[in-house]
Amino acid sequence: MSDDTHQKLANLRDRIEQRLDALDLSPRAASLAATGMPDAIRDLHRPRRKRLPDGETLSQLARVLDTSVEWLLGDDRAQAIPHMISSEVRATAIADQRPGFNAAPQTPMMPLVGSALGGEYGELREHIELTELHVSEVLEWVKRDGALENDPNAYALTVIGESMTPLFEPGTTLKIGTRLPVVIGDNVIVQLLGDGADSERITMVLVKRLVKRTNEFVELQQYNPPCTFRVPTRQIAVDDRGRPRIHKVASAHF
Repeated sequence: MSDDTHQKLANLRDRIEQRLDALDLSPRAASLAATGMPDAIRDLHRPRRKRLPDGETLSQLARVLDTSVEWLLGDDRAQAIPHMISSEVRATAIADQRPGFNAAPQTPMMPLVGSALGGEYGELREHIELTELHVSEVLEWVKRDGALENDPNAYALTVIGESMTPLFEPGTTLKIGTRLPVVIGDNVIVQLLGDGADSERITMVLVKRLVKRTNEFVELQQYNPPCTFRVPTRQIAVDDRGRPRIHKVASAHF
């Protein structure tokens, strides 16, 4: 676990406790209201916990605790603790008493995760650029695009290299959907299987254009230097349903 993630996790635990005290809520009640599960907050205190919750869980916890995700993670420049409110906990939800509170839901947020140059894929002479995706390192929280509002695992990353210029220049923020349909011609993030102790924390990905897809391989294109190449399906990570982790770039922000 990186020092930054360790600090954010410590901030999260401490500030959740502050909001629970301020709202006179139990961890179990707040967990049920946020996630439908009774132990979401208790799980954050397990000694072997190394990751932050996903963006959807953090957003729901912030909503229930009447604050912002940024503040929960330790950003004192973000929304300060709001005034104490009167809330009633029912079976699995909190009914807020402020007039009109539920009329305008919070804008859903998504994590911008860390990224870095990851060397090259395949033969060195082909200069196929890899990107390191630091999946447990949340740099900040950014607004979701409309197409990603119902995708709890959507994420964003910053382009570091130049392999997709002029389409994606270094510094471009890409917003990625994990539930969007992927078709030929889409720009995609292909997550590769990990092969070391850091694979839980760092994932190697290819940021490319999808050219062809079969059961045995995917064919990808990069622009700089121009190259079309194949990745065997066996080298691609899969999700908990056994589907290859090939995610669509929903939008790019320069």
